[in-house]
Amino acid sequence: MQRLYPSKGTGYLAGLINQRLKIFHPYGTVGQLEWQGGGRSIHFGAADDTYDLAVLSGGIRTYNEEVEDQDKVKELRSLISTASRIVFLGFHFHRQNIELIAPESTAPNLSGNIEMLATHVDRSKEDRNFIFHNRLRRVMHGRSVPAPERVLEACDCVQLFKNYGILFAG
Repeated sequence: MQRLYPSKGTGYLAGLINQRLKIFHPYGTVGQLEWQGGGRSIHFGAADDTYDLAVLSGGIRTYNEEVEDQDKVKELRSLISTASRIVFLGFHFHRQNIELIAPESTAPNLSGNIEMLATHVDRSKEDRNFIFHNRLRRVMHGRSVPAPERVLEACDCVQLFKNYGILFAG
């Protein structure tokens, strides 16, 4: 965001992100970025040897640890159910990850459209088709995607933000 809108300044962008963007890290994080406030923070681009990585890694959860926190799982599924836009960054679409975030299979199908964007690097056409038709259908839960060709964008995170920066900014 800073590269797309350099004149806005980090304070403005941090406030905007904190107010409007819900980021969910189902497996935790290794510390926080400075603008996120609270806890131990990591300066963007800092050298690895300037932090106690053993302490920071305490924020990482395994699949089994996260599933045990049913309140977080319910919150995540609720957010997915009501979201009008979902962006997957570095999400590999393993079955257990989809089951973690997808609405309950017994929940009534949802209606309307949902916009989805997802990064992928070097995934085959067959993999992308399988992910879209078998994995993401669980997340969409009855909703449709207006531009399915954009769901699995053949790019990394940086390129996705370059391609859709104005869309993310609102």
